[in-house]
Amino acid sequence: MRLVHVEWSRPNRWQEGMSELAAGGSESLGFLHDFARTPRGLRRIVRRWNAAAATQSRLPHIAAHRDSVRLLRTAQGRRDVVAVPMGEAGLPCRVLALRRGSALAYAAAEAATAPGQLSLQEMRALSRGRLDRRTRIYGVIGDPVLHSLSPVLHNAAYAARHVNSVYVPIPVRELRDFLKRCLRWIWQGSASTLP
Repeated sequence: MRLVHVEWSRPNRWQEGMSELAAGGSESLGFLHDFARTPRGLRRIVRRWNAAAATQSRLPHIAAHRDSVRLLRTAQGRRDVVAVPMGEAGLPCRVLALRRGSALAYAAAEAATAPGQLSLQEMRALSRGRLDRRTRIYGVIGDPVLHSLSPVLHNAAYAARHVNSVYVPIPVRELRDFLKRCLRWIWQGSASTLP
C-alpha cells in the first residue's frame, strides 16, 4: 500500500489528482492547512474528500477554543478524520483528539516546532499513555498556563491511585468563550491560575 499526502489548497486540481491516485492503487491522505482561520463546512469538506477517494482526511488548523471543539466534533464517531488543533489554544484538544474520535493524534518526534505542538514525550506524559471514553478530563486554565506544574502533579497522583483521569494545561484568554463552548462539552472540571 502506498499512502500519498495531498494538500487541499487547490480544490479542482486536488480532486483530479485524487482520482488518478485511486486509479493507480494508492491510498491518499487529504490535508487541509489553514493558518488563518478554521474553514466553515468541515463536514462538507470531508464528504468531498471521501467522494474523491481520500482514505483519510487530516484537518490541522489554527484553533480558538470554539474552533477546536468544532474540529473534534467533525472527527467524532469517524475513523477517517485526523483532527489536529493548532496554536496554544488547541493544545488541550490535541491531547484529547483520540478520546474524541480522531483517527490519529500528532506529536513531534523530539522537540515541538510550533506553538501548541507537543513532543511525543510531553504527549505521553499529559495523556498518561492512554485515554478512553471513560477518562475524566480536568485542567488548569489561565494565561499564561503552559509553565504550570499542576498537570505533572495531578497526573502523577492519578497514576499512583490508578484513577482514569487526566489533567491538562488549558490556555484561556477569553473566559466567556471557554465557559460557553468548551467546559461542559469536554471537561469535568478545572482550576484557574493567573485570572
